[in-house]
Amino acid sequence: MKEKEIFQYIKDTDNVPPFESASYEDWINAEDVIRFLKSTKELGLIPTQIYSKKFFMYSLFIPKVRFENMNPEYLMNLSLQTKEQCFSFSLWSSAGKEWVKVCYPFDDDSDEFFKNAEPVLYYRSFLRGPEERPYSLEFSQKLIHASNAYWVDKQNSFCKLDYNGDYVDLFKIKKQDNITIAFADLTKLRLYCFFTNTKLVRLFVVDRFDDDFNFLNNESRKESKFEDFDEQIFFKKLTLQNSAGKSRFCQIRGANVIEDNLTVEDAIRLLYNGENKVNKYEKFIAFDRKNNVVKEISCAPEALSNYFTKSDLPFETTPAFFKPEVLIKYKNDPEKYEITDRTIRCRGAWSLKTYDINEEGQVHTYLCYLRDIPFSEQLYWKSFNEPPKSGLSKRAITTDFEGKWWMGNDPLRDLKNCIKKFPLIEIDDISISLFKSDIKGFNEKVDELHYVVTESREEFKTEIIKLASVVIDAFSKDEIRKLARKIGCDDPQLGSIKLLANCLSSIRALLC
Repeated sequence: MKEKEIFQYIKDTDNVPPFESASYEDWINAEDVIRFLKSTKELGLIPTQIYSKKFFMYSLFIPKVRFENMNPEYLMNLSLQTKEQCFSFSLWSSAGKEWVKVCYPFDDDSDEFFKNAEPVLYYRSFLRGPEERPYSLEFSQKLIHASNAYWVDKQNSFCKLDYNGDYVDLFKIKKQDNITIAFADLTKLRLYCFFTNTKLVRLFVVDRFDDDFNFLNNESRKESKFEDFDEQIFFKKLTLQNSAGKSRFCQIRGANVIEDNLTVEDAIRLLYNGENKVNKYEKFIAFDRKNNVVKEISCAPEALSNYFTKSDLPFETTPAFFKPEVLIKYKNDPEKYEITDRTIRCRGAWSLKTYDINEEGQVHTYLCYLRDIPFSEQLYWKSFNEPPKSGLSKRAITTDFEGKWWMGNDPLRDLKNCIKKFPLIEIDDISISLFKSDIKGFNEKVDELHYVVTESREEFKTEIIKLASVVIDAFSKDEIRKLARKIGCDDPQLGSIKLLANCLSSIRALLC
């Protein structure tokens, strides 16, 4: 079941079918609950908390020692915790201050089963007093920190970054149609259980009754138990029937135990690698400098050789060439990718250590660097791969093979430095800055300026807009007007650009 399907399921089961319909019999018997619990144990994200009209679930980490010689019937009779019992840690003292202590979750619970238990989520309220007050639901900070998860506003969840630099949801709370569901990553939950020597227990209560049902009526009572040791689902079922044998009320109360099922090797791998990274390598059309031939060459380590090993294999620094459109993807997503004139870095994931553009406008890099990016990125670059139309750029030859600093001209680099370090104008001990100093992320916006590398009108338009935003839009009209007043050329009818031109003309006239 996916998240959307889970919400739809809860919504559907909260609604009562017509009393005389066949669907009512299926609904009131609640056999679907078993299928639901089983289907939500194998998701990437599983529901750990559910609040709706007729379905309640609450999850805890329970020490494994509590399960020794436990009768499953005990799990069927557990009472679910109230909001007040699910508070986080707090400090308390007696009225006379004879004692002070740190209170842990479930300190006041008389049930031994909950001793040292940890809620997956906590209720908290900023307001105090006996009146009804709103509660917020928060994931355990201990769990979040141990899972190395970080809050991302864009995702509205705690996330990690995968090998492609994409956000992966780990913990999130979603509300829809008066239904609240908290989702948590099953792998992270199992890893936490392994290291804390606990089991995850999902306690649940499901009520099914039609809106006209009256508990005061003389209904016949029927009780049954369900035990599935393979799936670790245990509950008791209470059914109330009218004199005609028609079920009017059904309640399922029980627990679903989820164990970590990890070996030490599994836990260590998940802890340090996060996920299995499969090393796959693509072939590229490249110029084999050693054998002076253009052919398709794999970027795999075993397919290449270095300068110090006698071999017929191509050098690791064998260049491959690409259409300039390969860069558009990275230029258009500055939030995820940082692209400079020589490197490409993906947010928290991978980097292409060097690339350049030759005289024919082809992007080129080396096979030893292509193998360091994810296979999906290799396939992306492969789609733009083509035979060389020219050699390497002069800059690449100078820096990568001659080991020298590149001293050639780079107008864009010079423009960026000029904008970032534009000097203040000093007049009569007053400093005037032509650019607004309070623009958030101004330097980052300057860094996002790039050369137009294709014939695309859209790319040209995009780069012109970016250039205008850091040059034209960043002009401080108030500061320019202050300068104009100082040199006596202010004109209220002029905007920032024409007013600046007026200032330059006046300064030129004064100097002549």
